[in-house]
Amino acid sequence: MNRLSPDHLSFHNVAEFRAQQAGGWLLQRVPEDVRARLNPIAQQRMQEPYGVEVRFVPQDWTRPVRLTFRSLGKETELWPFWGMFAERFPRKIGPEPTTLEFVMHERMREIGPERFADHAFKPWVCRLLMRGDPVLFIEGEGDVRLPRQGEVPRVRLLAYGTSITQGIGASHQHACYVNQVCRELGWDVVNLGSGGSALCEEAVSDYMAAMSGWDVALLCVSVNMVGHGIPAEEFERRVRYMLERLTARRRPILCLSVVPHFGDLGESPRRALAGSYREVLSRLCGRYARVQYLSGERVLTDYADLLDDLIHPSDYGMTKIARGLAPVLRSLLA
Repeated sequence: MNRLSPDHLSFHNVAEFRAQQAGGWLLQRVPEDVRARLNPIAQQRMQEPYGVEVRFVPQDWTRPVRLTFRSLGKETELWPFWGMFAERFPRKIGPEPTTLEFVMHERMREIGPERFADHAFKPWVCRLLMRGDPVLFIEGEGDVRLPRQGEVPRVRLLAYGTSITQGIGASHQHACYVNQVCRELGWDVVNLGSGGSALCEEAVSDYMAAMSGWDVALLCVSVNMVGHGIPAEEFERRVRYMLERLTARRRPILCLSVVPHFGDLGESPRRALAGSYREVLSRLCGRYARVQYLSGERVLTDYADLLDDLIHPSDYGMTKIARGLAPVLRSLLA
């Protein structure tokens, strides 16, 4: 078997590998020079591998590929997919180097993965979908190649938002609404969700505007700014800057306003601020030809779709959001 370095694998949603003195590479969702200019919570979030995928195509479907990872926290979850097909159980990466083996299920080999060649992700592409604590790739062993054009989706969604976009609240990463809506549409996704810290900072706006390879942007902005008590005037300034930067790319953008949460219940400054954000976002979106506004109150209509913290959607709530987004996103590329 061949020894595998990061060059032999496709690290999706990874913007930078940071070599570690003790060995291995930290998988980071934004480059270090961008991360350093974000607020402290966002700096931490962008090192968490929510939505990161390690992708490869085994040269021999009967022989295992071995990859070694190490979590920098308590645990990182890795859920293997073969194309659109999930393995039955996730794998866990702990604080000690963890070597995992991946081989196509014998039943899939017997039936022939070519039967599902019309899928957006071809079933011979192994995808290791991650979430949890920051993780290091240590080393690998196997005979693999990189996925080719046509073996992964052509259209790519760029998603920015809060912990809901990041995937917090979903039982597993593929239950996150951005993963669900992209599965429905046959798209790929770059997830820049940033729990508790999606503050529409200029650094992240500039980075997204400079990114290559995205076709549609989804901006879920931002219950975090409500939580930080940022005035509506400052919210407007930051979102206007983000839209000015992104619309220069001449790609369609969908802005999703704050979804219903505990702050909308009863009379409180938080409820008034969330309402002001929705009004500001709707007005700003109307100024741009390729920007569409969608109220979070349209895609999540029942508080029972939330977990008991009354802010994070359950798996069912994530599905409701994805169903509400799918036709709108599809229309942007019609």
